Amino acid sequence: MSRIVVTGAGGFIGRACVSALIKAGHEVAACLRHVPSSEDEFPTAEFVLIPDLARPGSMLETACHGAEAIIHLADNPDRAAGGAYPGRQFADSVARAATVASVPRIIHASSIYARLDTEGQANAYGAAKREAESVLSEIVGSDAVILRLPPVYGPCAKGGVAMLSDLVRRGLPLPFGSAKAPRDYLALGNLTALLTALVETSANDFAALAEAPHEPNDGASIATADLASELGRAMGKPARLLPFPRGLLLALASVAGKKDQLVAALDPLAAGSNNTLKQHTNWNPVADWTANLAYLSEPQSD
Repeated sequence: MSRIVVTGAGGFIGRACVSALIKAGHEVAACLRHVPSSEDEFPTAEFVLIPDLARPGSMLETACHGAEAIIHLADNPDRAAGGAYPGRQFADSVARAATVASVPRIIHASSIYARLDTEGQANAYGAAKREAESVLSEIVGSDAVILRLPPVYGPCAKGGVAMLSDLVRRGLPLPFGSAKAPRDYLALGNLTALLTALVETSANDFAALAEAPHEPNDGASIATADLASELGRAMGKPARLLPFPRGLLLALASVAGKKDQLVAALDPLAAGSNNTLKQHTNWNPVADWTANLAYLSEPQSD
């Protein structure tokens, strides 16, 4: 059993990560912005209340003493409202705590947009994530594995997949019949399995993985039109797809101020290979849409 510190433990990924680590037998220090809403949430985890990770004081450093790894998942709590991502400040706090407590491993949940931004696709969020990567990669005495995540989906998720599933569930017509560009995604269960595998792999394998960023994915690319059909199949609600031309969709989205969201549904998104991650861990992602979308078969309220 190892002691693992998880930042952003109250988020969609964080809650699932803490549960997976506890199930695997690890001791977890869950860093939260607020007191848990339920006493039954993570009953065996240690809670560390840090209202602002950019200014954690000594709380994070204290939590990290004796830890074998920090899994840094904390993201911008105001992102949905358009707030800036304080990636560097968060990374500085994690770096300082890791140095003071001599934590040998850091696992950082970055974004695939950190790589896309370097390819000329301007994205402020990606640029901030890449800056945070640089901070964590330069910590002396710690190995940092950078995971550039594609869109992550699963129970309680927000984002594009959740929005699309809601539209399909409501039976609304969808203008994505011509959206055939392949896109990569990552199921929540596949991600938590990877995080657990990274905590448990050998020091040599972890160090090898720290040499370059990775882009874990399900290993089953899918176009938005086909994803809508899979979502419908999982919920027993046939997707009502209409083949709108791309140009018309973009024009309408621009008027509505939703161009970025629509581009994310229409354009291809290719993550890197999983081979290196598989080589150095026991991780084997489930590449089965029926299995990965099984959570949608549960009753949902309108």
